[in-house]
Amino acid sequence: CLWESGEMEKAENTFCGTADLSDYLNFMGDEHISNEEVVDALRDPYWCAMTLAEFATRSLEDMPIRGGNEKKGNGILRMVKLALQQARLVSDKIFALAREHSIENMTNVISTRVEIDAEEKSICDMWEKKKVSSKK
Repeated sequence: CLWESGEMEKAENTFCGTADLSDYLNFMGDEHISNEEVVDALRDPYWCAMTLAEFATRSLEDMPIRGGNEKKGNGILRMVKLALQQARLVSDKIFALAREHSIENMTNVISTRVEIDAEEKSICDMWEKKKVSSKK
């Protein structure tokens, strides 16, 4: 992964260059594509963001803090936050579209904004505790 090789800026730019939500939403109302298909397709960028957050979190958990690793870890934490921010945006849109168009069973495996916020806080707390314990 780019962040593990220290290329945080490149990793962030690569992730931020992924499809914009408007790319998906432009298909709403298309006579050949159902609203359910659009909402289903939105789950891809959601899972991409959540998977990135999960792998980056594992890197933080496994990283020993010594030398320049704290700075590297802070960069990885930025990636986690960026990924969760994207997941939050997509999740909000999925839930809103599902409500607006009465689409069922599309949100049962998608975390809500509150759940994503709690996960982010937990990851940030873990990293802060890890940094503090390394200085003892």
